[in-house]
Amino acid sequence: MSSRKRNKAALNPEALGRTLDRLLAPARADAILLAYSGGADSTVLLHLLTRLRNHRDFSLHAVHFDHGLSSASDSWVQHCSRMCAQLGVPLHTESLDVCDEGKGMEAAARAARYAALERELASGEVLLTAHHRDDQAETLLLRLARGAGTRGLAGLLPVRRFAAGQLARPLLEYSREEILDYARTHGLEWVEDESNEDRSFDRNYLRHEILPALRGRWPGIDRVLARTAGLLADERVLLEERAREDWDHCAVGDELSVSACTGLSDARLRNLLVHWLSSMPPAMRHIDELVGQIREPSATRHAAIGWSGGEVRRYRDRLLLHRSLSQVESFSYSWDPDEELEIPGLGIVLRSQRVQGRGLALARLRAPLTVRGRVGGERYRLPGQAFSRPLKKLLQESGIPPWQRPRLPLLFVGEDLAAIGDRWVCAPFAAGPHESGLTLHIEAISP
Repeated sequence: MSSRKRNKAALNPEALGRTLDRLLAPARADAILLAYSGGADSTVLLHLLTRLRNHRDFSLHAVHFDHGLSSASDSWVQHCSRMCAQLGVPLHTESLDVCDEGKGMEAAARAARYAALERELASGEVLLTAHHRDDQAETLLLRLARGAGTRGLAGLLPVRRFAAGQLARPLLEYSREEILDYARTHGLEWVEDESNEDRSFDRNYLRHEILPALRGRWPGIDRVLARTAGLLADERVLLEERAREDWDHCAVGDELSVSACTGLSDARLRNLLVHWLSSMPPAMRHIDELVGQIREPSATRHAAIGWSGGEVRRYRDRLLLHRSLSQVESFSYSWDPDEELEIPGLGIVLRSQRVQGRGLALARLRAPLTVRGRVGGERYRLPGQAFSRPLKKLLQESGIPPWQRPRLPLLFVGEDLAAIGDRWVCAPFAAGPHESGLTLHIEAISP
């Protein structure tokens, strides 16, 4: 039976325990991390968890992030530390750098907070947040105003996978007023964020201006919106199931086959693209552009569609997703294979490993060794080939997309091409079965 049809229990530790059992079944919450702001909502959840801990065996610790956006944030850290000490809950505090990248400080703070929570959450641990029914109503209206689709309008999910564990919101069935009643009944203290009164923030505008008017007209509007979000969450599950079926049919590794995608309706194709791009979600207009490119293959052989942080490019019958690529500048580095070589313009590190009977023959790697990019006209000869050929032909035949070819570092011994990235070794420099050799390894620079 869905949560929408159950009679909600009064807010107490036993009800919290039953909610956690239901959300996390068949697993149990053996290790819990609480996102603790110090506000009323998370303070109530903290108090409930410490009472529940008296009857259940689980580890509990909390984390508080200082965004540095309020002059009172230092006192909030002190308050959270004091409350957790009183209740016997270990607390980790961390200051965050919040950078507005054009989406507003509210969104930037949220992004920084969730990125930090991903780092903090241990494998198998459950992250709890204190979102409640009023938050759900605000989220649904906010996303509706921004033109979200079914996935967005599903609102705040009660539980979902998150980083190395899960994220659960066990208070979604309770209103803000019910939570405040609990806090007052138990004499709890909490902090008030003055920014919650700032109506220039969209969520605050909805909270203080729009929702009170809606409640005056329709007193049960919060429950209606929560129920709507729940129905849309069910539809989201169905869309994800359909997307996974279409992915199995259309995917080639991590890429999409254009010809396979053309057999889908526009609605299913959009659904599949949203599923595929969920790690770097674009706006729906970018999804629509991709649908158009798939439908018109003759005009879009190497077309690219990019957005903040991500990019999809087409090559032959494939759509490839990657982080936005910067323009490659010409580069040339002298290299000692005993040292790693960082190439910032490519975002890579080149390393070597000593091996036997394969790779580059050590005896033939006489200085100077140079690592540089393609300039055009390079020729190669692989082991077993009688004549040299243009490097461009090898890259084309190997299916390396044109935009990735300038990003493949070439190793030269003097003016002779010795290795093509970590993919090929040229014949004059290939180690024989009994020779000491080097293999090359390219890794992305850690962020």
